[in-house]
Amino acid sequence: GKSSAAYQIAEAATNGSKFAGQFQCQQSAALIIQMDESLTDAKKKWRRMGLNPAKGQLTIKWKFSPMMFPELRRWIEEKQSKLVVLDSLMTIAGGTISPKDAEFGLLIYRLNELAGELGITIICLHHVVKGNTKRSDITKEDIFGTAYVYNGASDAWGLWHAVRSRY
Repeated sequence: GKSSAAYQIAEAATNGSKFAGQFQCQQSAALIIQMDESLTDAKKKWRRMGLNPAKGQLTIKWKFSPMMFPELRRWIEEKQSKLVVLDSLMTIAGGTISPKDAEFGLLIYRLNELAGELGITIICLHHVVKGNTKRSDITKEDIFGTAYVYNGASDAWGLWHAVRSRY
């Protein structure tokens, strides 16, 4: 789910089309920091999904750690990316920072600061707490880990997979 959403958002941005059939994207270069699946798995998924981002407008990086902010800034500036998608926040944090630690909140703060400085959008894909699929709003309690993620973000959205009955 999260990786597929990352790819669809980036494709929509590079083409200036709609994400999920309803959110119009401004055409721009996009950068995905992909830490949740391998290049091989990503290629298979892209083929199955029939994705077609605008030529030369999408960059994917397969390695990142919270200490690589200078590199992240350079990648964004080199490609003039206006969208950065981090897949996913837990692995971007290096797997060593607990979402319950203040350092996790600092990572979110630094990402927000970078987005503001460069005038870009950074989307951090993260887990929600299982079980809240009945409501349409997202609260602090819905974010996996702690309120640090919710409080540090400019906005928090949830995507719920709707299961339809066959009957």
